[in-house]
Amino acid sequence: MARFPTTTSKLKVTSSMAGKELTVTVVAVEAGRADGTAESKAVTMRG
Repeated sequence: MARFPTTTSKLKVTSSMAGKELTVTVVAVEAGRADGTAESKAVTMRG
C-alpha cells in the first residue's frame, strides 16, 4: 500500500494514483487528551 502522508487538508491527485484505492485517515492529537483517529471508506481513483 502506498502512502501519501500530509499535514494539510489537500492532496494533489496524480496519474500514478489511477486505479488504486484511496482512504483518508485523520489523526487528532491534543496534549492531555487521548489521540483520536478516523478513516474514510476506500474509493477507487479514476484515471
